[in-house]
Amino acid sequence: MRLRRTVTLGIAIPVAIAALLLARVHARALQQDQSAKKFSQVPTIEEYQPKSTLVTKEHKVERAKFPFIDIHSHHWNPTAEEVDRLVREMDTINLRVMVNLSGGTGEQLRQTVATMKGRHPDRFVVFANLSYYDASWHALVFNRTLAGFAIFIVALWLIVRTYARSGEAFEEAPIVRKIATVAANVLAIVALSAQAAGYYEARIAEELRHAGTAAGWIGFEPPRNLELAKQLSLSVVWALYASGLFVAARVRRLRLLRVMGLVLLSLTTLKVFLVDLSSLERVYRIISFIMLGAILLIVSYFYTRSQQRVEEMYSTTGDRDGV
Repeated sequence: MRLRRTVTLGIAIPVAIAALLLARVHARALQQDQSAKKFSQVPTIEEYQPKSTLVTKEHKVERAKFPFIDIHSHHWNPTAEEVDRLVREMDTINLRVMVNLSGGTGEQLRQTVATMKGRHPDRFVVFANLSYYDASWHALVFNRTLAGFAIFIVALWLIVRTYARSGEAFEEAPIVRKIATVAANVLAIVALSAQAAGYYEARIAEELRHAGTAAGWIGFEPPRNLELAKQLSLSVVWALYASGLFVAARVRRLRLLRVMGLVLLSLTTLKVFLVDLSSLERVYRIISFIMLGAILLIVSYFYTRSQQRVEEMYSTTGDRDGV
């Protein structure tokens, strides 16, 4: 009876998710087609040049009556000539102090401070920009972030192992072991995700520097291929980790690991369709839905086959606690 429920859930959940997401893509495609027809004649923001119909006296304010502070500006690696010209422009409008939020980091920050505050110490405030993944000392996998996560994960593993060896000596052992197991795996997923995302964040930061703009500047848009690659890398990490949980659950015969693997695989499926493929064309989205649905069915098939073997094995012994 339990095998039948497991088989049903193993197949029904992925199929239901694929069906719901396919319906969502179809609805979005229809909405996009309707929007395209409705706004096909609407000019772009560059083309839209409205003319004011207000008739009144014009009074242009070209200089502030009182000195003021500009708290939001971006000047990435300015030269001495650019700073001098900027100060002259500030004087024309009575701008007393300008805050540069894009000082950079490391040698870039030192040069920016020397150029701006060294020449005009009372006219500028320079902010530093935190940099981690693209720092010169940062290496993929072998870095302080992963080391910090590893310390906590090992500590949780020791807790699980200690309680497992204690047997029935502690009443709270079953609950503590489950909580520590879930916490350790969550930390591991977060750590691996940070490594995958950080790799592409470093590439984006490099592209940002080449573009000559500051981190976080509104005018800068990260390369689309790098953003997509970052999201896809997260999906790959999650899918591989979910597969590892299934393998560990099969070897250790732990239901908790199987449940965690199913949850993570479901989240990965949702992420792939709701985030990764949101920018693709309609045809490619539909193809991706079909392919992922087929993959989920294959995974469900092998999962239920594995469950059936476990059920048959325990049916001979009558011990079903680990199923």
